[in-house]
Amino acid sequence: MLEDIKVFDEYFDEDFFAYKEDVDLDWRAQLRGWKCVYTPYAIAYHIRGGTTNTVSKFVKQMMIFRNRYLMMLKNDTLAGILKDFSYLLFTEADTLHRIFVEKPFLLKNIVEIFILTPKMLKKEG
Repeated sequence: MLEDIKVFDEYFDEDFFAYKEDVDLDWRAQLRGWKCVYTPYAIAYHIRGGTTNTVSKFVKQMMIFRNRYLMMLKNDTLAGILKDFSYLLFTEADTLHRIFVEKPFLLKNIVEIFILTPKMLKKEG
C-alpha cells in the first residue's frame, strides 16, 4: 500500500513536517482503492511528543491549520467539495470566524497555503 500511494518518493508528505500527515496518507490510500479493516483485538500505543515536543502551542495550531488546507488541495475533488458544500460552508465560516476573533496569528498561514498551492496540486492523489 505504501509503495502504491507514495508521491515523489514520499510516504508522508515532507511539506507537512508534522500534523495531519497521517490523515493525508490515509486519504491517498482511500483514493487508490485501499480499504481499512477494523479489528477490536488490535492494540496500538501512540506515544506523544517525538519531534514536536519543543514546538509551542501556537506553532502546533499553525501547522494543523496549514496542513488541513494543504491536504484538501492535494486530495479533494471539485465533485467532493460540491457534495459536501453545505457542511464545508458551515465549518469554514466557523473556522474563519474563530481565526479572526480568537486566533488571528493563524492568518499568516494563509499566505503560506497560497505559496504551496501549486506544489500541492502537483502532488494530487
